[in-house]
Amino acid sequence: MEDKTSKKIVIVGLLILLTISFSVGTMAEETKPLPGASKNINLKLKGVNLRDAFRALADVANMNIITDNSVKGKVTINLNNITFLESVELLAKTNGLSYRIVGNTVLVAPPQRLEASFAEKVTRVYKLKNSKPKEIKSSLNLLVNENSIRIDERTQSLVVTTYKGRIPEIERLITKLDQSRKQIVLQARIEEVSRDKAEELGISWGFGKLNLNPNLSETTDEENSNIVKIGSTELGYQAALDLLESNGDATLLANPQIATIDGEKASINISDKVPIITTVTTDKEVRDKVEFKDIGIKLAITPRVTNNGKIIVKVKPEVSTISGYVNSGTNSYPQISTRKAETMIRIQDGKTIAIGGLIKDKEIKNLAKVPLLGDLPILGKLFQNKSTTNRKSELIIFITPKIIGDGNAESHDMLKDKLSKISDGTITIPNESGSGEVMIVPYKYKTQESDTFWSVSQHFNISYTKIMGWSNIEYVRPLEAGEVLSIPLSQSRYYKVQKGDSLESIAGEYDIKVEKIKLINKISSIKEAKPYLVLPVTVKEEDKIEDFKKVLNKIQKDALKTKKDSSESQEETAQDASRTKNEEASDWSNFKRRQEYQQ
Repeated sequence: MEDKTSKKIVIVGLLILLTISFSVGTMAEETKPLPGASKNINLKLKGVNLRDAFRALADVANMNIITDNSVKGKVTINLNNITFLESVELLAKTNGLSYRIVGNTVLVAPPQRLEASFAEKVTRVYKLKNSKPKEIKSSLNLLVNENSIRIDERTQSLVVTTYKGRIPEIERLITKLDQSRKQIVLQARIEEVSRDKAEELGISWGFGKLNLNPNLSETTDEENSNIVKIGSTELGYQAALDLLESNGDATLLANPQIATIDGEKASINISDKVPIITTVTTDKEVRDKVEFKDIGIKLAITPRVTNNGKIIVKVKPEVSTISGYVNSGTNSYPQISTRKAETMIRIQDGKTIAIGGLIKDKEIKNLAKVPLLGDLPILGKLFQNKSTTNRKSELIIFITPKIIGDGNAESHDMLKDKLSKISDGTITIPNESGSGEVMIVPYKYKTQESDTFWSVSQHFNISYTKIMGWSNIEYVRPLEAGEVLSIPLSQSRYYKVQKGDSLESIAGEYDIKVEKIKLINKISSIKEAKPYLVLPVTVKEEDKIEDFKKVLNKIQKDALKTKKDSSESQEETAQDASRTKNEEASDWSNFKRRQEYQQ
């Protein structure tokens, strides 16, 4: 019994030793370099078959080489003092081939054939954060077969099945392509300006002209043509427009604001649905068919951010109007005049482009009459003077694109949540330069009737999205007069008012307008200034407030007063509305009593 047990132990031991010996031998064979691969060779061949060239290399180096049947073509080589493997690699790569060493033999074939024969296939799932799977897939098709990529719409992921060696290159490409894109706010202002007053806006029509009618000749009179002009203007154009509007020489048609992502089209549609009635005749009946068409202004804007921070804007304006009516049978059909253009402009971030040249004739009827006599029935016409004048107006579209950051919705929501909790206090955040921290002190700004988020952001030189976040406002909407906004200003925006200061001297020192200082600080002179002034630029070191904590209490008290005044103002407005409603009800009641009395 013991002999049998000892024999079993010996047999098991021998098997273990054989297994270890075989494994070591196999590993040595796999890691052992190709014999003769480092041997230098010299070889000259001219116009020989490519497969014969590889065989010649193998013969000179006394090596084994196998070429695929698809290896074809002629080649001329002149190799001096170069190793066998280097020769094979150069000859293969210059002819679009690849090679693989198996044991002591070199295999030469096209990369796809070698990969299909030897490479291991793997499957990877890539969840995209910013891009659409279809967009990334079209780029990956350059690296792998289209059938190797599957899109999972539910998780916004790409499922890639390919050879293991291609994975690093695929991952590098996905990382480069799946970048967060910039968000861009487009502020549009559409004005109808009197033709003779349009020059007062100071627009530089330097981007060229677009002909809306291809049949017009170059000598067409621009005064009555459909030539669209493209130009640029400075922010001061807004003040000029406001003045023209107050004088009746300009009319604001729309002032929309829309946000989009780099490369995505944004559409602005300011139009009315106009019913167009047409007659449809069939075998059985004649009936009217109603179709609704958009009549008004349409804007399609596609911004693209360049590497140097500029914006390429593709603009497609379309203006349609009812120019008249045509009678046909019992129906009257409107004539729709449509003007379109398309252009692409490169502009700096925050600058304004203008699109003009959309001329419109407007008929104005005037009635002059002698007081009292002109109101007499029948005879009054003798004391009236009716006249009709034609007024030319130009439709000008102003577009201001502004980059406001990337489209990372997650970080934006986190920031908004954080800011909503401290909108009435202060917070320290990391400095943009990465050095230290900076204190943010919210400044309370009471809005005026003409204010928008965009105009307020321009006043304070700060992103309007930050203003919305600090003011707990989720969506862009019209602002009400007297509404209080929290403007997140760093302490470096607070100027220390010093003896001898004047608004003019401060404005000159910081190259800003006096009116802007008055506007954002709600003052008319330096005498009304607090111990501090808010500026739309960073204050110089010598003008900063040394002991900011002392002034901070004053800032917070002013903020509370602004909020209180706003609340009282809104309450008074509500009371006035209620009082007016009661007065109207009382007037109606008195009127009814008089009617009953007369009856």
